[in-house]
Amino acid sequence: MDTDLLNSIKTYAKAVIGLTTDARDVYLDSIIKGVYTDITDKGVAVSDSLKDSIVSYIGDFVAWNYRTQGGSDTMPRTFEYRLHNLVLASMRTNNDDYKSVY
Repeated sequence: MDTDLLNSIKTYAKAVIGLTTDARDVYLDSIIKGVYTDITDKGVAVSDSLKDSIVSYIGDFVAWNYRTQGGSDTMPRTFEYRLHNLVLASMRTNNDDYKSVY
């Protein structure tokens, strides 16, 4: 994960949460890196065309995780739907075979 993407996601997440200081940056960085690893393991390829969607998804997910402090057992359905859409969009932008069939 490049530092520009990490900083974009962190800035977005801090705005959603309402944090104005850098006191929680190390904690947020670890959550961001974990979520990034999870979505790339699920097949989401980071590309310029998906960057805004990825920043939004990871930022919102980090904010939810921060607020619940990882205490919730299940991911909200909205995050499941958005992740599914990211996987499909990633397939569309990165797979020539998929583009030619559909």
